[in-house]
Amino acid sequence: MLKHSNEPPQVPGGGAMESSIYAHHVGGRAGTVIFPETSAFEGNIHHVIYDADPDCIDEIATSWGKKATILPYCLADKRSESIFFVNLCPFTSSVLPFNNKFGEYYQKKHPLCHSDYLFKKAIEPQRELRLATEAIDQLFAEGRIPRVDFLSVDTQGSELWILQGAERMLETTTVAVACEVNFDELYKGAPLFGELDAFMRAKGFLLASLEPMAFGYKRIPRAFRGPGFPVQGDALYILRPDSVSEMDPRVRAERLEKLAFCALAFGYPELAHEAARLSFPAISTSGGAIGKFVREFYMMVEADSTLPPLWHECLEQQRAVEGGVSIPAKRSLPYPLRVVKKLITDPKGFLVALRNVRTRYMMRILVFLKLERLNFNGFESFLAAHGFAQAAKKVYFERLWF
Repeated sequence: MLKHSNEPPQVPGGGAMESSIYAHHVGGRAGTVIFPETSAFEGNIHHVIYDADPDCIDEIATSWGKKATILPYCLADKRSESIFFVNLCPFTSSVLPFNNKFGEYYQKKHPLCHSDYLFKKAIEPQRELRLATEAIDQLFAEGRIPRVDFLSVDTQGSELWILQGAERMLETTTVAVACEVNFDELYKGAPLFGELDAFMRAKGFLLASLEPMAFGYKRIPRAFRGPGFPVQGDALYILRPDSVSEMDPRVRAERLEKLAFCALAFGYPELAHEAARLSFPAISTSGGAIGKFVREFYMMVEADSTLPPLWHECLEQQRAVEGGVSIPAKRSLPYPLRVVKKLITDPKGFLVALRNVRTRYMMRILVFLKLERLNFNGFESFLAAHGFAQAAKKVYFERLWF
């Protein structure tokens, strides 16, 4: 377990496949981390937390104790110097100044609070620090940090530069990245989402999820407010399994094993299965907890041969029933009329479909209200038993929908 220290942690060496995940979190002021928590692998996931504001380092250390390495580094694309703006709301602090063009924008808070979060008030600079900047690749090359298996970055506009400073890690060890992205220049000079996305895709990563955060254009009475405009968002990137091209079979298998684990942790079993498949036969002898978990998942999938029919198979079957008539040509009726026709021509099928739709939505509502227990299948129970409750729910509702 890594200890709270400003001294360089020990960097893992070679040898047998190491069943550990090193998760790095940049901009961890509150001591929060993005990687899914699971008690089953507590000893296998080591956290390294960075924040540029020296005043919050002790606070983070207090919340984590000896369970993480806390480092007071201002990260960038290279070793240099930068002004760091400490704002009234410290979570908005950045190496970039606020763009006053968005001064009237506001974030709607929880309705129980009856308050708005007005940017020009929250992002008022209180002081400026001149800090030395570091790059992740340089820190790793000097043995000052462990390798980066998972990376999360939330630094109010400078995310792309930090990723560029970790280019070598992205190419050789990192399997997943969570970062804040910018759709507009909320901070002056901040690279926008398109540029960051192009960089990540060039490194072999897939955009797994994107959750925009909408902000109001200006404050007006509640009865006249719209949904707002996306200015920032949270993105998750996961490495494509076919992008893992290390020549050393052991290194390649180890990275694929960690890729499969992270994909499962975030609820992407298809990607996890492909990574596990490509890691064979090395993973079949992996003795670590993560390797055993991935291997058990892979064997579970391989033992289940049930797949839904393909669309063209259903189409050919339907065309045979209809005497070779083109199905698309028969679907020219407006949707409401097609529903009525279905009710008349196949009332039993209509009622079954209606019941299924009702069940899907009602189950979601009942589970949300905690009035209904989740009826997990074997795989979902497997995820939940290993502590991945959110991933299990994600897969469960996906199965329920289909």
